[in-house]
Amino acid sequence: MNLPGRTLSTDASSNISPTRNTVPMPRSKNFMTRSNTTTSDTASLNTSRPKICSPTPISTPLDKFCKDVEAKGTAGGHWKLFSGMMNMECKEVSILMLEKKANIKAPTKIGRMNRLSLMDLLKYDVNQLQSLTHPRILRVMHPLEENKDAMAFASEAIDSTLDCIIIDYGLEKLEMKLGVLQLIDGLSYLHNSAKILHGNLTPAAVFVTSTRLWKIGGFQFSIAGKNTKEYHCYPWTKKLPPALQPDLDFLAPEYLVPGNQAVTTAADVFSLGVLICWIYAGGKRLIDAKNNLESYHIIVDQLDAALDLISVELGQNLKESLSKIVSKDVEHRPEVQLLALTKHFDDPALAMLKKLDDIAQEFDPAHKSIFLSKSLTQVLQNIAE
Repeated sequence: MNLPGRTLSTDASSNISPTRNTVPMPRSKNFMTRSNTTTSDTASLNTSRPKICSPTPISTPLDKFCKDVEAKGTAGGHWKLFSGMMNMECKEVSILMLEKKANIKAPTKIGRMNRLSLMDLLKYDVNQLQSLTHPRILRVMHPLEENKDAMAFASEAIDSTLDCIIIDYGLEKLEMKLGVLQLIDGLSYLHNSAKILHGNLTPAAVFVTSTRLWKIGGFQFSIAGKNTKEYHCYPWTKKLPPALQPDLDFLAPEYLVPGNQAVTTAADVFSLGVLICWIYAGGKRLIDAKNNLESYHIIVDQLDAALDLISVELGQNLKESLSKIVSKDVEHRPEVQLLALTKHFDDPALAMLKKLDDIAQEFDPAHKSIFLSKSLTQVLQNIAE
């Protein structure tokens, strides 16, 4: 499913005047001699007083479908994030909106066929999300709507994306482990069932729900392969703004080989490895090329040294696995699902949390009852609050 036509927190604030006159304004001599106030005099008095306005309501293209809309910040790098309730279902949702004035367009010299804008890419992203149904993929609750000022869609309730959460709040190690396993599960579904290459697995593509589940989004550069092994790739170029291309710091090196026209799912595995390093390092990038191709190639040739710098945060077992995952040699990278078998994830508390997460997708009350009453209670004391 190729990209169409491509060949390559604001809070509503109260408008309240900071000062208000409490002493009557002096009246003219003529006014004082009158026994009654005329209509024109009354109007003059009313207009001389500072006005107190109610807060400006938040408006989105989903106003017909959602209520109680409140601003929350940003998500996914480009979207403004709001919380709200679906009118018909009375269900809490998140609204992701892009104002059209924030649209980014490719330069005219790139050619008409390649001039996809940010709005085009995000529309493609939402269309891809709607076509995918899996517990690890962000769920769309209402399709994209547009008005003259913005476009927006509603998703399941989220707090934000990983880039905002880790930088602002940080995460406990157990939550990192569980989240990474959820990403592995989602990526495995994309590769093996949906036959889709994500193409831009970054912190901004990982949505964290209000129940602390990690969901994959950000499909604006995803590709569906005609066969299950190779996917057409678009080379990263200096001619396009970074916002209209995958994040260079999370891109596999085979994308940048001159003349290369296709990549495999191993490219996503590389991106996942770099993302895991970012997570465990508390938001520090393993590759920080600042959109410079020369810097990127220099850093990629020294990734073993870069891993050594965060070896304490990773731990020995995870570091050994990641040295293969972020290898320049595609053949050295394992299938994504094999990463879940590393000793780093051999943790009783983690196994129970993952099982609890899994049975949340089931509808067998007896299964849940046995797990909650027996299995979970045995390790509950070892799980942080």
